[in-house]
Amino acid sequence: ESSAVIFRSLLQDVKGGLTHFSRLRIVSDNALRALLSDDDAVSDDAVVMGKLDIDYLLRGTTERMGDQVYFKATLVGENSTIQFEERWSENDKSLLDRRGMLVDKIVKDLKIAYTSEEYQIGTGLPTDNVQAYEQYLVGRGFLRPRNMVNNRLARLAFQTAISMDEGFAHASAWLGQAYRLELSLKPHISGTSRDSLMQVIRTTLENAISMDSTVAVAYLNLGY
Repeated sequence: ESSAVIFRSLLQDVKGGLTHFSRLRIVSDNALRALLSDDDAVSDDAVVMGKLDIDYLLRGTTERMGDQVYFKATLVGENSTIQFEERWSENDKSLLDRRGMLVDKIVKDLKIAYTSEEYQIGTGLPTDNVQAYEQYLVGRGFLRPRNMVNNRLARLAFQTAISMDEGFAHASAWLGQAYRLELSLKPHISGTSRDSLMQVIRTTLENAISMDSTVAVAYLNLGY
């Protein structure tokens, strides 16, 4: 369901905002998947935190109630739980506000020290176009599970976001990520086709960095 995809991706984007705070060490979902086997009790927060050597675990859930969407984010710690929850209409175009509010609440409730620059970048809006941001979140959602159909849909969503806001660096960076995933899904591609796709990847990622030098996923996919 599209709303569920959007809100799951919103939580991932919140984690991206938190990476800009130097006092926080953010563990990616890829690390979670790599360290936890199928036999582990993944639903057991204590097991997850122990395996990853982390102090808090950020979880999110969505639920539809008529024309309302109920969204809850929970930051689970060993001795405390911090919750942010809201219910709003799908017609309420305020996803951008929620992103900044979630990042702000988490860093303030954790009482960590941070600089004004870290706060500005971490809570800052990646775009001021709500429709573009929604398409960006849809694209992030389609990147899992990894297959050619989902990858094509993800690229289309990122491209739509960029067409709505040509300066949307995050959308460009994640489009580059989608192109790189496309390359991994085509293990037998070679010659001119591979070189052409590699050039598209590099150009897309470098374009994102030229617009916003703080977009970490672009550097990651360039191998920096």
